Amino acid sequence: MTSKSISKWTPQMLSIARIVIGLLVLWHGMLKLFGYPAAPEQQVSLMSLAGLAGVIEFAGGLLLMLGLFTRPAALVVGIEMAISFVVLNLPKGVLTIENDGEPAFFYTFFFLFIAAAGAGAWGLDRFLGRKGGSAGYFASAHANTMLALMRIAMAFMFFQHGTEKFLGWPNATADWNFSTNLRAWGGMMEFFMAPLLALGLFTRPISFLLSGEMAVAYFVRWAPSGFWGSIPRGEASIYFCFGFLFLFVAGGGAWALDNVLSRKRDGTGSSVGVKEPDLTRA
Repeated sequence: MTSKSISKWTPQMLSIARIVIGLLVLWHGMLKLFGYPAAPEQQVSLMSLAGLAGVIEFAGGLLLMLGLFTRPAALVVGIEMAISFVVLNLPKGVLTIENDGEPAFFYTFFFLFIAAAGAGAWGLDRFLGRKGGSAGYFASAHANTMLALMRIAMAFMFFQHGTEKFLGWPNATADWNFSTNLRAWGGMMEFFMAPLLALGLFTRPISFLLSGEMAVAYFVRWAPSGFWGSIPRGEASIYFCFGFLFLFVAGGGAWALDNVLSRKRDGTGSSVGVKEPDLTRA
């Protein structure tokens, strides 16, 4: 299977990732606004800043799942997540694995990418013919740049998980028990593959393997708690799984060594060249 044959599924995978990760953001909004599911202690006042964040996450997550006003909704959610990370998490330290800001950090880059790339193949924007809104995919000149930033951000987060499992840093115990413990294998994958992902080298095979690792982690550790019950602790497994699966299909975007090593300059190493459909003829 060639990179070109894989990349043709980019619009569909973009929509799937948008829907799944939009659901996670919707879940955060539900917790803040309604204390649901099963977390009444997390309900906040609607008149507080946390309440405003809840409104943005609930409405934004719903719009993103539907693919309606996709670009503006993604931009607002991405900015809200960036502000949340800078204000609440960054003062605790730069490492996302220590400052509890990994979800906000991931959502910032993912939704700013969606703001540039659009909704993908499926969404109400496309159905309604909103070409100027968010119906297209990779229509923005900035989409490949934002895809590269998302790839680098994911590699930065994942490398920290690797150092935690493989080296015991920071504040963890190294696990080298490869004979019986899947965690040890996961740590080795994360430690050695994340730097390559940051460089955009072997992006597709590495992303495929890491997506599979996250799928195994979710179904083995968190899925038995049920879907809503699995999200509080399995949220990272979900968004990493679909984030890496999207990189497998789309490639590394700009600033990737895959592009330098590729013999062709037609975007086989990244998502360059995927154009917005002509909705006037749809």
